[in-house]
Amino acid sequence: MIKKLALAAACAIGLAAPAYAASIQIADAEAIFEADENSFEVFMTITNSGATADSLYAVKSKIAKSSRLNVSSIEEEHALAAKGEEAVQATALPVRPGQPLILSEKGAHIVLEGVRTRVAEGETFIVTLFFENAGPIKVKAMVKAEKEHGS
Repeated sequence: MIKKLALAAACAIGLAAPAYAASIQIADAEAIFEADENSFEVFMTITNSGATADSLYAVKSKIAKSSRLNVSSIEEEHALAAKGEEAVQATALPVRPGQPLILSEKGAHIVLEGVRTRVAEGETFIVTLFFENAGPIKVKAMVKAEKEHGS
């Protein structure tokens, strides 16, 4: 009897998690390799179709030594770096119902530094996004053309 209850509870937990995570959809995940910095900048659109706000608070990928959420645009980030200053990091990015969170070169985005594995254009790698309510969601990011600073 106890085994049946434990199995039923485990099934209920397993079914509940994907249902909640299903309210978060991720589209157009792409990564651009920064050759001179050995890093990837990752962009995507995150949509919350649920009724409750969520927040993206962390990112991780096995191909990089470190990862972070940046608030600054790529242009602002490069201007800060030229002055020897750091880009502004986010502690969390809100994902509100009905308001897509667009991670792009023109605003907030993901930075993966210290890339350990070379991934060629057209290939994919996994980035795990950590949401306050939806939990971790693994996303395949497609590698786009390599980018050099100043171009």
